[in-house]
Amino acid sequence: MLEGSIPDSKLSQLSSDGKVALSALEVDGESNAVTALADGDLFIVDDGANGTNSKMAASVIGTYAKDQLSSTDTGGDGSFSYNSSTGVMTYTGPSASETRAHFSGGTGVTITDGEVAIGQAVGTTSNVQFNNLTVDGNLSVAGTQTTFDSTIVTIDDPIIELGEDASDDNLDRGVKMKYRDSQSDSAKVAFMGFDDSDGKFVLIPDATDNNSVISGTQGVLKSDLEGDVTGDLTGNADSATELATARSFSVSGDATTASAVSFDGSANVDLAISLSAGVVDTAELAAAAVETAKIADGNVTTAKLAADAVTNAKLADDAVLSANISDNAVITAKINNGAVTSDKLAADSVNGDKIADDSIDSEHYADDSILSAHYAAGSVDTAALGDSQVSTAKLADGAVVAAKIGAGAVVAAKIGASAV
Repeated sequence: MLEGSIPDSKLSQLSSDGKVALSALEVDGESNAVTALADGDLFIVDDGANGTNSKMAASVIGTYAKDQLSSTDTGGDGSFSYNSSTGVMTYTGPSASETRAHFSGGTGVTITDGEVAIGQAVGTTSNVQFNNLTVDGNLSVAGTQTTFDSTIVTIDDPIIELGEDASDDNLDRGVKMKYRDSQSDSAKVAFMGFDDSDGKFVLIPDATDNNSVISGTQGVLKSDLEGDVTGDLTGNADSATELATARSFSVSGDATTASAVSFDGSANVDLAISLSAGVVDTAELAAAAVETAKIADGNVTTAKLAADAVTNAKLADDAVLSANISDNAVITAKINNGAVTSDKLAADSVNGDKIADDSIDSEHYADDSILSAHYAAGSVDTAALGDSQVSTAKLADGAVVAAKIGAGAVVAAKIGASAV
């Protein structure tokens, strides 16, 4: 076996088949590299795989590849074809009519010449209106006003949130209710909600809305109340006509009641109070506090009057009338000497039936107090005159005439010596 290299000058062309193995070819060491094939580039090909080597231009590869490809257009929209001479594949897309044929309008949607319409503009700035709308997900509305022109609005959520709490905006929260006032035939707004200015809930039948700050006169709320109530109450609570449990009232101390009085709210009660003896004295009564109109008949008795408690100074003019004096209430022992004078007796106030027998004798008459005008006809007879009661000095001139002297009335015994 030969070792080493053989110079080219020593070698002639090898023309015998099978003298050079394919593995003996070394191309990696060549400095020239082909970066692109050209039709004129040559290849060594075992022609027919029978050991006959031949050269082949690169253009043969393209021809061979074109012949190996074919195309099949199975129908449908558009078309597809293959030119084996040029190796060009051609695809023509579906026509407009073919594409439109795959689309059709639905509920509320129409397609005309490729244009889809839903009956109204739906741009980002359009006002869109639908009949019934169901939203399965969340719905967010960003705007300054949302209007629901519905007969009934149903919200399954048990809690409705109003307003925001990021900052104190000093705005009221609540519900505005529009209505037509039948008396004035004018549009009104009622408000029920939270007044931010004082932190209380308010009801205003005729409210004014100034950018979510509500003002107006508070209205009347018809409702049953439970719990504490602050402020004045008027009217009658139908459900409170009776107390749930009756209560008893009694008074003890200086003022007492004979027995406790039960009160359940169904009717008025009378609470009789008795004052203990000595509880109220004169010093505790204001001037003119006790008037005749304030004293019940029969309440003032002799036993309730202290000795000398009633004086002339305490009796008003005409305060004591005959009708106010009981029979036998005034006796001689109760009348001071000189207490009854003629100026205290009204004309004709003292007559015979008011004078007891022998109650008035001559010592009770002042001089010249009884005149003939004071005697009724026939009121003085002989039996009523004491012995020597009638003297000449007591008879006025011309007072005794024949008509006043009864038959046999003048006898010698009644005529003094030298009287005639």
